[in-house]
Amino acid sequence: FGSKVYYGDASRTDLLESAGTARAKYFVLAIDDVDASLKTARAVQEHFPNVTIMARARNRGHAYDLMDLGIADIKRETFDSGIYFVKDLLVKMGVAESRAVDIVERFKRHDETQLVEQFKVRSDDKMFVSIAKQSTAQLAQVLSDDNLQTRVKPKA
Repeated sequence: FGSKVYYGDASRTDLLESAGTARAKYFVLAIDDVDASLKTARAVQEHFPNVTIMARARNRGHAYDLMDLGIADIKRETFDSGIYFVKDLLVKMGVAESRAVDIVERFKRHDETQLVEQFKVRSDDKMFVSIAKQSTAQLAQVLSDDNLQTRVKPKA
């Protein structure tokens, strides 16, 4: 399609140099293999400290690993696609589109806050579980605020 493509281990400094990373403002990190993703993030941070890394995380654990490296711009692959799938499902179930958007946006804000809170205590299993339980109760409240109702009732 006329685009330049660089094949190889993206954590290799010579490959990153050839691809022009030194001149880049942003580095999009979207490697499926979690270990390779983290290795590449470390290489970019070490050799190109002025480049902002925007990373795709495979899951919540991968997001935590990227956060450990100080990466702030993270998109969780299954999370983002999942919430929009649910929005479409709610509309098909008869929820007005504006209400469905409101529901998923509330959920998204809540989950992103919880991601940060759980990250702070991720090495303390007892605290992590406690925050997860509190999060479930808070989510029920978030979704019921302003008389927002869905056809799915949260479990007690």
